[in-house]
Amino acid sequence: MICENYCSFEVSKLLKEKGFPQDTISTTCNTCYKYNGNFCNNVKSMSKVDREICFMAPTHQMVITWLKENHNVWIYCYPSNWKKYGEWEGGACWIDENVSVIFNNSSHSLYANEPEEVIEMILLYVLRNII
Repeated sequence: MICENYCSFEVSKLLKEKGFPQDTISTTCNTCYKYNGNFCNNVKSMSKVDREICFMAPTHQMVITWLKENHNVWIYCYPSNWKKYGEWEGGACWIDENVSVIFNNSSHSLYANEPEEVIEMILLYVLRNII
């Protein structure tokens, strides 16, 4: 079954700290983590007080778009071995008149069996060290 990939609790906390818009809860995103780390997929059923202390759980794509539009950081992920299924790598860069690589697989170990795992690792690195 195809489903959206939501950010982890750790990424969601960092996003709130770094200014990711939390007011999109219940408008474009109906998922969040409660303060104790429990995932909630129906924000509209929460009280207003609970909504204010939760962390929005956006999809990876929402965060990738936010990083690109607000911080000019581009995230990428691709198969690391075209002949062997299940090996992925990725990185991040700034796009301006010169493409400046923030990091990639040669500077960090960003290999995983699934692209979603690589994206999660990249998001954690960028939010902890760049933004």
